[in-house]
Amino acid sequence: MQSSTFKIEDLEKARTFENKHFLILSVKMNSEIGHQVFLKSVKNKKTVIIFNQNKAPLCIKVSHEFAQSWKLKKQAEIKKRDKV
Repeated sequence: MQSSTFKIEDLEKARTFENKHFLILSVKMNSEIGHQVFLKSVKNKKTVIIFNQNKAPLCIKVSHEFAQSWKLKKQAEIKKRDKV
């Protein structure tokens, strides 16, 4: 299966990001340590904490199909918003 690196640029909206592997529960910003991301694993139901030390947008691996469908969904939302 192909995978893509998925960049979440707006971490506040990342709470709603999910795929078949995990769900992002919350995202906290800390000026000293960068992003603190809480993920819940779908497979074993355990919560995992990831620290993104470089303060860049969080990048995670997802399937190519998921990345494509998410991109199309976002493009549709932008088109709909621009028409209003």
